[in-house]
Amino acid sequence: MTIGRSGFVACVLAVALAAGCAAEPKPVSRRDRRGQEPAPVAPQAPAAPTGKEPIASLREAEPVAPLRASTLRERALTLIEESARAEDPQLRSNTMEFANLAAARMTAALAAGLADPSPAVRASALVTIGRSQVESLVDQIPPLVEDSSPFVRSSAVFALARLGRAADRSVSRLADLLFTDPSPRVRAHVAVLLGELGDASAAPMLREAAAVDLPRASVIEVQLLRLQIAEALVKLGHERELPTIRAALYAARPEDLEASALAVQIIGQLEDKGSTDHLVWLSSQRDEQGNPLPAEIQLAIASTLAQLGIARGDFIADGFAEASQAAIRAQAADVYGRIGQGRNLGKLERMMQDPSPLVRLYAAAGVLRTVNRAAGVSDR
Repeated sequence: MTIGRSGFVACVLAVALAAGCAAEPKPVSRRDRRGQEPAPVAPQAPAAPTGKEPIASLREAEPVAPLRASTLRERALTLIEESARAEDPQLRSNTMEFANLAAARMTAALAAGLADPSPAVRASALVTIGRSQVESLVDQIPPLVEDSSPFVRSSAVFALARLGRAADRSVSRLADLLFTDPSPRVRAHVAVLLGELGDASAAPMLREAAAVDLPRASVIEVQLLRLQIAEALVKLGHERELPTIRAALYAARPEDLEASALAVQIIGQLEDKGSTDHLVWLSSQRDEQGNPLPAEIQLAIASTLAQLGIARGDFIADGFAEASQAAIRAQAADVYGRIGQGRNLGKLERMMQDPSPLVRLYAAAGVLRTVNRAAGVSDR
């Protein structure tokens, strides 16, 4: 699972690199959260129809009139509520992450998420409850501190701390997992939670955790862990870790692309405007064969630039909004939402009718982000 990121980016790249996706929720490798097909490097030519293609002529969608925006918002909320009851646990987990866009409306869905059979859903619900400080659900959280999943246990500690319960013990409880859990994914998840809590006393232990040798972990797992520790440290005020994150933008090998995608998203989370030039330059790069960056990286850059105040990545999303892979279309919808401009509401409205439930969910979230922004409501 992931905290406020687009997990499908990492998961798709992992598949492309023959790494696969894990059944347990991922730490903030942000990115499972979402799709399984290998990624193209550019929009593909139309293939024979299969019945699962995206809606045609998306770019011809007309802007939505202001008076229709509230109706569109209600449709988006209904779609997200329905996604919370989907059979696919990945879709339910994604829905829990988007619940922060309308936490009051989604309280019932979050409550159901706490009892979901999938640990990914339970963990995602807990993180959202903590971040959005949904007080009405606080009494349902304590039993989950003893959950069988370390992702859920750590997320429960986080949620309770954010809600003012046992906050004095939260850092020590999370530290136990940070140093004792054998999974680097669990450790990365815990590191992100520590950064979110904002307790400066966690900084020394995070530095120590970054230096711990993990002989059974893969190179990429260690790289992702250290990136997320660096993110946590920056959130705790240690900005000298920013160069570590920026350096990860530049993938020397195909297997480094997942770390690059993560670094792009971290920069957006941190609102690191000092990385803007790096991202703009990176977006124009091509490999030795003249191919552009993978679609996931291009779209992640457009999304992050929008979070940094450069909301001109519509053309990138337009280029992939009708891609054959649902995960790519979903990420394009995410870009439209991050841009948050009314000019893209018509496109998002059309994407809410996509054959893929993943795309429909991301389009609905994009509508909420856009409408919330117009109303001056933050989606963070």
